[in-house]
Amino acid sequence: MSDEVWPISWTDEFVDYKKWQEAGEPDGYVWGTNWSNAYPGIEVVENSSVATNWAKKIGKPMYEFTIETDRFFMRLVFHSIRHRKINEDTSTISQVTIPLK
Repeated sequence: MSDEVWPISWTDEFVDYKKWQEAGEPDGYVWGTNWSNAYPGIEVVENSSVATNWAKKIGKPMYEFTIETDRFFMRLVFHSIRHRKINEDTSTISQVTIPLK
């Protein structure tokens, strides 16, 4: 995102898609779309120097992965991780891709 877009995307209507719509769809970047295409997706960082450094500092095995989507890039360094499926709802993503139902 360019530095010109950040300042105009700072208010609360940009973190909630419905609020952004209700505000008249102002120019800026909408952070709160409730979805993102996970492409290219998740990658485990093998032999991560960052994870190794943290492991030395805290005395626990540490791991690193990255996730890249059409909207963001995130790097996570962690000792353990859990996940759970919240529900079967596909309505949000079905609005922007081939319907999943």
